[in-house]
Amino acid sequence: MHIDASRSSRYSTLLFKALLKRIDVDAITCIGPLSLTNSNFHFDTEKLQRYKDYFGFSKGSVPLPFLFVATQNEQLQLFTHPNTSIRPLGLVHTYIEFEQFDALDGEQSYEFQLELQAERKTDRGLSFELHGAFYRSGQMIARYRSGYLMPTKRKNVRSKNTPPVLSTPLPELSTFTVIVSQAREYAKLSGDYNPIHLARWSARLFGFNRPIIHGMYMVAKLLTTGADSTALRNVGFAFKKPILMPTEVQVVQDKEQILCINSEGKCFIEMVLNKTCK
Repeated sequence: MHIDASRSSRYSTLLFKALLKRIDVDAITCIGPLSLTNSNFHFDTEKLQRYKDYFGFSKGSVPLPFLFVATQNEQLQLFTHPNTSIRPLGLVHTYIEFEQFDALDGEQSYEFQLELQAERKTDRGLSFELHGAFYRSGQMIARYRSGYLMPTKRKNVRSKNTPPVLSTPLPELSTFTVIVSQAREYAKLSGDYNPIHLARWSARLFGFNRPIIHGMYMVAKLLTTGADSTALRNVGFAFKKPILMPTEVQVVQDKEQILCINSEGKCFIEMVLNKTCK
């Protein structure tokens, strides 16, 4: 199925539909193929500027993680379409990769294409990828590949396999604490109001005793903490372990990897420099 996207679709309406949509994941055998095209995509320049100011990105750039944030309208159009077997509420973000081929101009229009790929059933639910690509005059300018898990009701979302503990200390780049108020600020900034991030009571609906910070909040923090984000053209992030709030996290570097770890040395997020989208 293919959707011709329209920026006239109000994000608040789509978000409301996402919160209400119910799907029996156990009964689903297939959710694809799905695709969407917005032939006249424009960045929200005011939202872009607020995003850059909040995280401290360079004023003249379109930060790579904002490509994901800016296209949440299109993602929700795909997720909430009545003919798609996707339950947006409770989706688990597992990884994301970005690749840029040319400079992005926040003032220009692009053709944006979004496709669902790599769908497969696992013992924890249905996993799939979203491939988003930006084109200008027929040339691909940038793209991202984002992985998701739509968990079944039978299984707990959290894996029983715990991340390995780092055996040797690594050079520390920074230490900071993530708290619920930051998650709520980021929800206003990005439009991601998934209740798993916002309050203890709503996080418990998804099997967590405390709310967890947005993965894409941490992506932006890592890019502005551990690397020269203006020079990056290829980068990938794997979400290894949810970060329950409040938590103090450390950012350390290991060659081409930047890791976000807890006080015990267990990895929350793995950032890999120079990683290309597959």
